[in-house]
Amino acid sequence: MTHGVVSAGYEGRSIEEFVAALQELEVGTVADVRLNAISRNACFSKSRLREALASAGIGYRHLRSLGNAKENRQPFWTGRVEEGRRVFREALHVPEAEAELHELAELTADHVVPTPAGTIWSMASTHLVISGANQTLSRNQHPVRCHVR
Repeated sequence: MTHGVVSAGYEGRSIEEFVAALQELEVGTVADVRLNAISRNACFSKSRLREALASAGIGYRHLRSLGNAKENRQPFWTGRVEEGRRVFREALHVPEAEAELHELAELTADHVVPTPAGTIWSMASTHLVISGANQTLSRNQHPVRCHVR
C-alpha cells in the first residue's frame, strides 16, 4: 500500500460507485475536508457517507477546520484564485486547523481522501491542505502526496 492523499470527487457518482473506487485504491480513511459535510445528494452527507464507508471497512474523519469558508468561494469563482488561496492559507494557521492538519498528516499511514474535489476552489484548497499537512509533518514520516482521481 502506498501512503498519501487521494483527492476524489463524488459529483456524478452514486455512493456505491464512490465506495467501490475507494476500495479499488485501498483507501483506509476518508478525510472529509468540507466545511459543512452536507450535499444535495443525501448519500454524501456526513452520516450516510460515514455509514456507507463503514460498511466497506473504510474509516471517516470530518476535518471541518480544513474546509474553505463560504465567504472565500467567490474569489475562486471570479478568477481571483491567488486572493482565494491567500485567504485560505491564512485560515490554516488557526489552532483548530493546525491540529487537523497534524491529524491529516498522521492519517497518511493509510490512504486518505479529502472530499470533495472537482471545482476550482475545492481543488485549490485541497492542494493547500496537503501543503499545510506536509509542513506539520515530522521529518521522519512519509510526506503527504496527492493523487487526483
